[in-house]
Formats: sequence, structure tokens, C-alpha cells
Amino acid sequence: MAAQCGKGPDVVIWAHDKVGEWADAGLIAPVEVSNEFLGKFSPKAWEAVIHKGRVWGIQSPWRLPLFITRNSSKVLTTGQFLNLFNYFV
Repeated sequence: MAAQCGKGPDVVIWAHDKVGEWADAGLIAPVEVSNEFLGKFSPKAWEAVIHKGRVWGIQSPWRLPLFITRNSSKVLTTGQFLNLFNYFV
């Protein structure tokens, strides 16, 4: 509910079952990832965070994807997002 009001978190860790719903509602932002980074995980793992041909989250060491929320007060660049990810890997 907080995310719908523009007061949700900047980054969320959640199961992939909400990708389509959240993407269609504009609650998460698509993520641009390099081919090198895509190669770090199996193609099946990426299928979990792809919706309408775009990547909406990245795999994490916790086996749950990370998502950037679209209406956050802080905008993370893809590089910043991947740096955050690499901090935990």
C-alpha cells in the first residue's frame, strides 16, 4: 500500500511471483544488465524476473530477486544498483 502512495522502499527483495503485477502497475522499474552479468546466472533464473521482454529485477545471493521501485524518492542508476548487489555477493 505504501508503494502505491509513492512512499514505498527504494529497493525490495521479494519472490518473483509479483514481477508482472508490479511491473504493470508501475511499482518497479526495469533494469538494464550487461551480457556479462546475465551470464553469472542460469537462463532459467532470469526467466523469473523477465516480463514483457524486459528485466525487472536481478538475482541475489538470497535466492530472491532485488527490485528497484519506480516511485522511490531516490533514483539509483543501474551501476549503483549493481554495486549494491556486488556489495552483498
